[in-house]
Amino acid sequence: MPGSDPAQAVLAFARQVNATQIVIGATRRSRPKGLFGRGTGETIIEGSGDDIDVYVVTRAEAAHGRFLHRRERGEED
Repeated sequence: MPGSDPAQAVLAFARQVNATQIVIGATRRSRPKGLFGRGTGETIIEGSGDDIDVYVVTRAEAAHGRFLHRRERGEED
């Protein structure tokens, strides 16, 4: 995705392909870094509007495959 602003590049691509969802990973930003500006994830969330849902996956969720596991019919939790 070309562009100098990663968040804007992701949003532009998502709109170009008529995406209705974006999945991003949460980072472990330190508090001082957060004081100097918004992160890419926050910018994507703010710019997504009403037409694109944004899902933020934490490291713990990704490690446990919570978003990768597809439950089959009849399968118990």
